[in-house]
Amino acid sequence: MDDHLIPAFVKEEAARNGFNSIDYAGRLDGSDYYAVGIVDKNGFPLPTGMPTFIKAADGKLSIISGLDGLDLCSRFY
Repeated sequence: MDDHLIPAFVKEEAARNGFNSIDYAGRLDGSDYYAVGIVDKNGFPLPTGMPTFIKAADGKLSIISGLDGLDLCSRFY
């Protein structure tokens, strides 16, 4: 998904949680998921540990990380 198609409220939630990189991961069980991370000033990704996602469902956002984020990764790939 192109950056301009990522909803502003998802971008704001990512920024509030310290993330500056967002990619649309996909849709599962009626919810949209966005993979988030951090890139440096040169655009290189910084290691952040386990995968982290923002889940958008029914107008509500939640952060999925840790082992839940890792499990979610396996469902997308």
